[in-house]
Amino acid sequence: MELFDFFKARKISETINATFTFIRQEFEAMGKSILFIVGPLMLVSAIVSDSFIGDQFSATPEFLLSADYWASIGILSFVQLAIYALLILVINNYILLYIKNDDSRYNVLTIFRMSAQGFGKLLGITIVFTIFIVIAFMVFFIPGVYFSVSLSLLYTVIIHEKITMGNAFIRSAYLIRDYWWFTFGLLILIWIIVYVLQMVFQAPILIMSFIYEFHDAGQNIAVNYGWWISVSSVISQLSYLFYGIFVVATTVHYYSQREKKEAAGLAQKIEALDDNPVME
Repeated sequence: MELFDFFKARKISETINATFTFIRQEFEAMGKSILFIVGPLMLVSAIVSDSFIGDQFSATPEFLLSADYWASIGILSFVQLAIYALLILVINNYILLYIKNDDSRYNVLTIFRMSAQGFGKLLGITIVFTIFIVIAFMVFFIPGVYFSVSLSLLYTVIIHEKITMGNAFIRSAYLIRDYWWFTFGLLILIWIIVYVLQMVFQAPILIMSFIYEFHDAGQNIAVNYGWWISVSSVISQLSYLFYGIFVVATTVHYYSQREKKEAAGLAQKIEALDDNPVME
């Protein structure tokens, strides 16, 4: 099978098509790494989510203002950020090995070791970046949107170029510069696709919420429908896997931008010719 070419300048439609082409091509191998590495953390999230949702359905106004309630939100948010950080690492480390045509990408343990090395750092960056974007949106909507797009390649830059967070901020903004609206359009389309797919898996939770709205307040819904809440929590966690589409898309876009601005693929081919000169 011919290797997927990341070093190629692409239009929006080409980037989206390339994203799904790569996912389809590497679904089994990359999916196995995601299942065994990210899966256990998703199971933890499902357990925490199950408890949290059950509490919500039986919560009193006093409980919603309690420290326990907000502690549950904090724990669930932390676990979900950890899932996202680990998903980013697994996919990007797989792609790094893929670009090198390194067959060790098929080894889950290899991907796990690579991801474990950078997990603490990327989780910290994810928390800081999330707080930064939330504050930007709170100050004013437009700065939040602007920075979200300009820094959309932040994680990819950090992993593929192995630079600090500060330098990655600058690097991401540079790669997006002059292509802000292009990137904005791409991200919107990708998020729409991800959102629609997620809604399929979030449907059980939405149905549960609908039942709750019309349920007899005198009955304990958490007891009567506890099994459904548990199953819904597990199924809804699977929706986080669709963030992988966004991760692959931003990585494809990263290399596309490098090709547009730096002709990275051409430089790589010239370097390869220098290393292996043609003998006359």
